[in-house]
Amino acid sequence: MTGDIEAALIQIACGEVPDGYSRWTVVMLIQKLIELKIVKDISDETVRLTLKKMNLNLPKHGSWLKRRISDIEKLSQQLSAWEQERNSSKATVQWQFKTTDARIIDT
Repeated sequence: MTGDIEAALIQIACGEVPDGYSRWTVVMLIQKLIELKIVKDISDETVRLTLKKMNLNLPKHGSWLKRRISDIEKLSQQLSAWEQERNSSKATVQWQFKTTDARIIDT
């Protein structure tokens, strides 16, 4: 996912929820990205992981987002700040398995 697509996704997720809904869902976000011709297709897992990376998870209770960023320039600045913070903390992947745990299937 490019930074531009990521920024657009976050802007949509931080924007107004469509009428009749109390919160965004991953499916609704995907549909909006496609509707706006930002992407042709994107997996729900990519959207979910991007939201998780930005600490914008979608729990069932719907209180996952407490702030709105309405201006694209402010959003870009915030994303840059978050990215710098993560990079400066040298965030790493916490693998849940070891190579020795992997199964090898003979073909």
